[in-house]
Amino acid sequence: MKIYDAIVVGAGPAGAAAAYFLARAGRSVLLLEKRAFPRPKSCAGGLPRKAAQIFDFDLSPCFEVAVKGAVFSWLSSERRYQEGDRVLGWVTRREVFDEFLVRRAGAAGAVLQERTEAIGLVQDRERAVVYTERESLPARSVVGADGARSPVARMLSLKAFKRVGFGLEARLPVSERVRKDYGSYLYFDFGGVPRGYAWIFPRRDHLCAGGASYSPSHFFLKNELRSFLEREGLSAELAAARVTGAPISFSVWPGGWGRGRVLLAGDAAGLTDRLTGEGIYQALKSGELAACAINRFLAGEAPLRDYSGMVRKNLWENLAWAWLFSRLLNRLPRWAFRKVISDPRRARKGMEVATGAMDYRDLLVKKGEG
Repeated sequence: MKIYDAIVVGAGPAGAAAAYFLARAGRSVLLLEKRAFPRPKSCAGGLPRKAAQIFDFDLSPCFEVAVKGAVFSWLSSERRYQEGDRVLGWVTRREVFDEFLVRRAGAAGAVLQERTEAIGLVQDRERAVVYTERESLPARSVVGADGARSPVARMLSLKAFKRVGFGLEARLPVSERVRKDYGSYLYFDFGGVPRGYAWIFPRRDHLCAGGASYSPSHFFLKNELRSFLEREGLSAELAAARVTGAPISFSVWPGGWGRGRVLLAGDAAGLTDRLTGEGIYQALKSGELAACAINRFLAGEAPLRDYSGMVRKNLWENLAWAWLFSRLLNRLPRWAFRKVISDPRRARKGMEVATGAMDYRDLLVKKGEG
């Protein structure tokens, strides 16, 4: 029976990135995906500029709209426009983006097995074994990249390290004139969604709108999304749209990113930005870090537990600051909007954080402001 160097469970951005970097290093990699590509995925699809710097290949075939700025509003009024000096990022569709990354991983040597769900996992000092309905698959390491409600994390009893919120998405069929009105800006609206926000992102042939909240209860989201789009004059478009949803996970304290021969990446590890809800960059980066840790482990250079330190240094420290700022915004939303979002200088620094040019910690540093 073949023993893989790594089995990656879940073929989203985190899993595809891990599979790509492992295969590129010459490792034998099996990538498991419980659905078949292309599969729809509920996600705003915002891709910050720093995400394109992770890979050694061009991501532009997946880009739909280049983002040049953001618009912040309070209950669809008091709009504040912020632009960058260059492209801040892009908007993509996850069904396109995920499949593109998976195909690149396959071209590097990873083996994709679709319509295969991991239903069990055991490990010992020598190997890990992933069980599916059809077979048992041994490996020297495993990456759990299977989403916010990760079965792999549950199998490892690591689910207590994160909390889960929820996001809704509606793809609105609009005229070309309406799409041009929204331009190449990302729209964020506050004051309506408790512990979250509503949003509108431009796409090539429609507008993508939704709401996201980190509240333990999210049954109010659909009503708040409807109210937001009514204020925006898009209620008729919402009536013609299909609304889908997906959980959003975030870490509540550092750790819980692996056990034994198994590492967690992306949403499975709770690596979502608590303030913005953005998770694609963290998924890609954690997939890269997981591959790096496994490569070093298989080469006898370092233990797999070093992965936790890599995640903490490269991702968690910045996400912890995002969590602190989100608590301020959620506890005093009106004050935060007036004092922070409406301040051009602070908002400009916030745009730099979103693109990766700055960390959240830098928002508290006065040096260089002007």
